[in-house]
Amino acid sequence: MRFSARRSPMRAILSVLIALVTVGVGGGTRPLLAQPGQAPVFRSGVEVMEVDVTVVDGRGVPVRDLRAPEFTVTVDGQPRRVVSAEFIGETETPGQPAPERDPYVSNNTDRRPGRLIMLVIDRNNIDTHSLRGATAALKSFVSSISPDDRLSLVTIPPPGPFVEFTTNRAQILDAITRIVGTEDRLPSSFNVSNYEALTFENHSDPNATQRLLFRACGDTDPNTMSPCDRDVEQEALALATHIRQITSHSVSSLGSLLKGLRDVEGAKSMIILSQGLMLEGGQAEATALATLAADARVNVNVMMFAQAFGSASEARMSETLSQDRDLREGGLETFAARSRGSMFRVAANPQYVFDRLRHEISSHYMLAVEPAERDRDGRPHQIRVQVGRKGVEVRARRQVQYTVRTPNTWSRDVVMSRVLGSPAANTELPMRLSSYTFRDQTPGKVKVILAAEIDPESMEKELDLAVGFAVFDNGGKAVLSGQERKIYSANTTLPIRYELAVAVDPGNYRVRLAAVDLAGKTGSVEREVTAFGMSNHELALGDLILSSVREGTGNDLRAPVIVQVTDGQLATYTEVYTNTPGALDDTKVVFEIADTADGPTLQSHAAEIRERTDKTMRQALAVVPVGALPPGRYIARAMISRGGTAVGKLARPFAVMPGSKTATVPAGGSGSPGAGTAPAPARAAMTGITVGARPAEFRKEDVLTPEMLRAVFEVIDKNHPGVKAATARARTGKLDGTAMMALDAGDQNAGSILRGLELLMKGQLNPAANQFGVALRNPADAPIASFYLGVCYAAAGRDKEAVAAWERARAAKLQLPAMQLVLADAWLRLGQPADALEPLREALAREPENDNIRRNLAIAQSHLGLHEQAYPTIVAFLEKNPTDAEGLLVALHALYQVHVEGKTIRSLDQDKAQAATFARAYAAAKGPHAALVEKWAEFLAGR
Repeated sequence: MRFSARRSPMRAILSVLIALVTVGVGGGTRPLLAQPGQAPVFRSGVEVMEVDVTVVDGRGVPVRDLRAPEFTVTVDGQPRRVVSAEFIGETETPGQPAPERDPYVSNNTDRRPGRLIMLVIDRNNIDTHSLRGATAALKSFVSSISPDDRLSLVTIPPPGPFVEFTTNRAQILDAITRIVGTEDRLPSSFNVSNYEALTFENHSDPNATQRLLFRACGDTDPNTMSPCDRDVEQEALALATHIRQITSHSVSSLGSLLKGLRDVEGAKSMIILSQGLMLEGGQAEATALATLAADARVNVNVMMFAQAFGSASEARMSETLSQDRDLREGGLETFAARSRGSMFRVAANPQYVFDRLRHEISSHYMLAVEPAERDRDGRPHQIRVQVGRKGVEVRARRQVQYTVRTPNTWSRDVVMSRVLGSPAANTELPMRLSSYTFRDQTPGKVKVILAAEIDPESMEKELDLAVGFAVFDNGGKAVLSGQERKIYSANTTLPIRYELAVAVDPGNYRVRLAAVDLAGKTGSVEREVTAFGMSNHELALGDLILSSVREGTGNDLRAPVIVQVTDGQLATYTEVYTNTPGALDDTKVVFEIADTADGPTLQSHAAEIRERTDKTMRQALAVVPVGALPPGRYIARAMISRGGTAVGKLARPFAVMPGSKTATVPAGGSGSPGAGTAPAPARAAMTGITVGARPAEFRKEDVLTPEMLRAVFEVIDKNHPGVKAATARARTGKLDGTAMMALDAGDQNAGSILRGLELLMKGQLNPAANQFGVALRNPADAPIASFYLGVCYAAAGRDKEAVAAWERARAAKLQLPAMQLVLADAWLRLGQPADALEPLREALAREPENDNIRRNLAIAQSHLGLHEQAYPTIVAFLEKNPTDAEGLLVALHALYQVHVEGKTIRSLDQDKAQAATFARAYAAAKGPHAALVEKWAEFLAGR
C-alpha cells in the first residue's frame, strides 16, 4: 500500500494492515490443485551424477574425514572419476546444544536442513509382544533426534497409527503407544511351516513336501493322496494363501510409501520394524523396492526382531527353522543392502540397535561422479562404491540412473505442488519468513500476516517467480493454499519482499511458503503459527509490527521480516481488543526500546491511540527515534496498561544499521512538506527528541516578569504618550484600573493592551486574547499585540498558532528580552529545530550569559545533527551547571555521534576521558536515561 506524501508516518502504519486485509487469500492467488504427472528431480547444472554414500566404523559412527581420492566408483564394472566428496551431516559438536532458534524468524539457510526419518511398523509381520518390548527404546530414539529433524510414523498396511513428517515429537510418541501387532494366527492341525506351505503350493521342493506328508500322515507313497494327505494339502494351501496376502499388502504399502517420497526433495531415511517378510522371489521383489528407494533417495534400514520358535499357526517347533528364517529375512536384507542401508537383528532389547542407527543415519557423503557417455542413456546401471581405508563399512546403492532435465519436461505448477507438499526445506532460493496475528474483520477469525524475504543470486535480469503457500492444521491437513505469479524488474533491491494475509480459525498451524523460478530453482520455508482467538475476551492483544518509516525506495510501509533502521526512526504498531465496549477506555500503550526483552529501557514513547467507533478495538502507533542508539540488535516492547496496572507486553527485535542517524531537515528551512514530497522525517525525530532532552514547557510567567513588562511599557509610552499615568501605575505592579485610565485619556488601543495584560496575569486566556486582537487593528500596536496573542496561544498549548503570532512580531523588529527564547522553544516543541536555530543564536548574542538560551541552542543543534557545534555550546553551559542531567545527556550524545562518524572533538584519549567524566556525572545526577548513556559510554570506551 502506498501512502500520499501528505500523510503522516503514523497514519501510514495503518496502511500495511489495510493492504494486507484487502489482499487476503483472493488477492491474486489461486488455489493449489494437485497436478498430474511426475515432477523432475532437479540437480545442479554441472555434468555429474550425485551418489549418496554412508561410511561408518565398526560401531556405526560416521567417518567424517574422507576425501574424494579415497573413494573408488565403478559403473558396470568400469571406473569413474569422483569429482568431489561432500560430507553432509550434523555439524554440532556431540553433546553440545543446538543453536537457539530465532522465535521471530524462520529460514531455510541458518542451519543444516533437518533430516526426514520415517518409522515403518509392518504390523502384519510383527507381534504385539515384540512391539511392546521395543516401545521404551523406540520412544528414546524419537526423543533423541535433533529438533530440526522431521519424523513420520507409518503403520503398514493400514489402518493403524499414522503421523505425517513433523517436528512434534509428542504426536509420534502418542502414536507409538497405539500400535498393535498381528494376532492373526491360522489354526493348524499338522504343524505346517511357512516354508512347507509355500513349497507345497508351488511344487518347488518335493522332498520337503514328502517329509511333511510322512510326518503328518505316515504316507510314504508320493503317487497317492490319502484323505489325511488331502487335509494336509488344504491346510498348507490355506497357509500359503494367507502368507501371500499379508506379504502382498506389506510390499504394496512399502511401494506406495517410496513412490510418495519420490517427490520429496533431499535424502530420506526409512527404518522398518518387522519380524520378516516372506518374499519368495526375494531378489526380484527386493530389487524392485530398492529401485523405488533409489528413485526417492531413501536409505532403508531394517530392524529384524526375533520370532519365537514355532510355526505360524501354533506355538510348536517348526520343522524347517532355517528355511523359514531365510524366507523372512532374505528379501528384506537384500532390500536394505541395495538401499544404502543394512538389516539389524534384534534378539532382546533393541536399544543398542536404535543407538547405532541414530549415528548411522546422521550423516552421509554426497559424491559427484563424472559419468561416461553410455551412463547417460537414462537406463539403470550397476554401481559399486568402495573406500580405501580399513575398518570401515560402506553403504551405497547398487544401481544408479542418470537423468537429464530437458526443456518442456516439467511444469512449474507441478513443482510448486511438490514443494508445498514436501516436509523438507528447499534451499536453492534462500528464504526467511515471519508472521503476525491480529483479529480479523470476519467475526471469530484470526488474520495471519506473512512477511517473507526471497534472496536469489542476482537481479541482473527480470525475475519471474511463482510464490505459493499452504496452511496445515495440527493434524497435518491443508486448510488453505494458494499460488500467484510475481514478476520483479531487473535491479530490484535484494532481498525481494513478499507479503500475504490469510484469515483462519483460532488454532495452531504450520505455514509453508515456497517459491519457484523459471529455471526450476526452488525455495521453501516453514513456520509454526499460533492463531489465538481474540474475539471473545475482555482484553486481547494483536502482534507488534515494527517498520521503517521510510525505506530505501519509495514510501512503502510494510510488515517486515526483521526491520533494519537506517534513518533513525522506527515505526511501531499494535492493536488491543475487547468484547466489552468501553473496557479499553483507560488503556494506554508505551513503546520502549531495550537491549533485551527484559532489559532496562533505552528509549520510550507514548503511543498515539485511535479507537474504533464501536469501542472494541484500539490502535496504538508511534514513531520512535532510535538514531541515538549504537548499531546493533535491539528489542522494541509495547507495554500495555489499564488503569495504571500492567496487563500485557509485546516484544519484537529490530536492528540499527551502521551509519543510521535521525533524519533532519536542512538548517534554515521550516521542514514543512511541499506538495508531492514525502513527509519530513524531522517531525518524527522530535517526537521523542533524539537524546531525550526536552525544551522547556511554556510558562506565561516567563513573559510577565518585571523586566519584560518594563520593555512593554516603554513600547506603549512611545506609541501612546498620553497614557503615561496609566503605565506609571502599571510599573508599580498595579495593573488593575490602568485600562480604564487609558480610556479616560481617550486611548482605546492602549487600554486594550493594558486590559489584555491584566487578564493574562489572572490566567483568563480567552478574554485576554480578545483584547490583544482588538489592539492588532492599530499598526503601531500590532507587534506587541501579536506577541502577547501568541502568549495566550502558547499558554493554551497551541504552539503552532503561537509561533505564527511571534514570527509576525519578530518580523516587525519588536525587541523584547524573552521573545527569541520563547519562539525558539516553541519551534523545538513543534519538532522543527531548524526554525529555532536563528532565534536562539540571536538571543544568545544579545544575552551571552543566559544559560537557558545556551542549553536550548545546544538541543536544537543536536537535533539537526550539528554535533560538532552542539558540543562546545553545551560544554559552556555545563561549566556553570555541571550537574544538569539533560545538559550532560546532550554533551554525551554529541561526543558519541561525532565518533560514530569517525571523527574526534579533541584527541581520542581526551574524548574518551571526557565521556567517562560526563557519564559518571550523569549517573550521579540520576538521569532518566542511564541505560542509554551506558551504551554510549561502552561504545566510546571501545574505540
